[in-house]
Amino acid sequence: MSKKAARPNKAKSIAAQPLFRCRQERPGKGKGSYRRQASQQNWEAFFMACHSPGGHPSGRRKRR
Repeated sequence: MSKKAARPNKAKSIAAQPLFRCRQERPGKGKGSYRRQASQQNWEAFFMACHSPGGHPSGRRKRR
């Protein structure tokens, strides 16, 4: 007797894909929504804008 060729289970192979893995979503607003990497992503441009002769990065100057 010969063995049958093993056929992969389609349901198991689909469920094992990364699309169906459990993942926790980060809230957009509120508790736990602060993203450290996003805030430090462009810090060099902010630093250069603040310390350039032009002044504040928003384009407005402080009143005296």
